Amino acid sequence: MLTENLGLDQGFHTYGCEWSETGYRFFIDGKMLWETPGPVSRRPQMIVLSTEVDDKLWSWSIPEGGYGDRMSSKVKMVVDYVRFYTK
Repeated sequence: MLTENLGLDQGFHTYGCEWSETGYRFFIDGKMLWETPGPVSRRPQMIVLSTEVDDKLWSWSIPEGGYGDRMSSKVKMVVDYVRFYTK
């Protein structure tokens, strides 16, 4: 479990996933937070932007009472850009 509040509810942030031959490394604002060693997919993939969270892990904590449904929730995801590149 992450013990540091990343302030994800404040301003814009950069999220990253480095996919290599040996595993995946996940970053928020340039800081590597976790990695998974193999197995690694060798198939084409698609990017999914989602607000799905797991309480008290990297996303900190879910508000009491949850987020509500899509129409009534005050929590919104704003995406400035998405970039994909290869080395």
